Amino acid sequence: MSFSVNVAQPGPTFPKMENLVESKKQAYDLYGRPDFIRLWWTRDGYPKRFLEVDRLLNQEPQSIYALRHSWIYLDQEVEVIFDSGKTFHEVPLTDKVRMLCRYGDPEDVKSLTSGEGTPEETWHYYSLGLILRFRGDTIISKQTHAPMGQFIKR
Repeated sequence: MSFSVNVAQPGPTFPKMENLVESKKQAYDLYGRPDFIRLWWTRDGYPKRFLEVDRLLNQEPQSIYALRHSWIYLDQEVEVIFDSGKTFHEVPLTDKVRMLCRYGDPEDVKSLTSGEGTPEETWHYYSLGLILRFRGDTIISKQTHAPMGQFIKR
């Protein structure tokens, strides 16, 4: 996976069981070690771009410690969202989150509206030669082209 400010792979010693709140212990007992940890920079969990996160952290460096996060399990196709220290709920893994785990953050995002008035997004991975088009959180097309070199993910 390429660099991402939205998802991170936990290190080999994650988690330290003695530091986990009850809901995370329950999720660990149910699913095991997560494949990824998703950082929720917004209330609805919408992915942020590197420069937006960089600006936020420059203004409020301690804000990263208060971020809501969830655990992602690719094989089970589930995301575990922690509601509190005592409860969590599970949601099916969306295509957008799956693509963040696979490819990292897109290098460019374009928002548009389809002919039916439905919001759509196009994620460009120039360095990989990949264009993904989403309607909501669902992928509706995937195109490939010749990779165009490394880009800073802004």
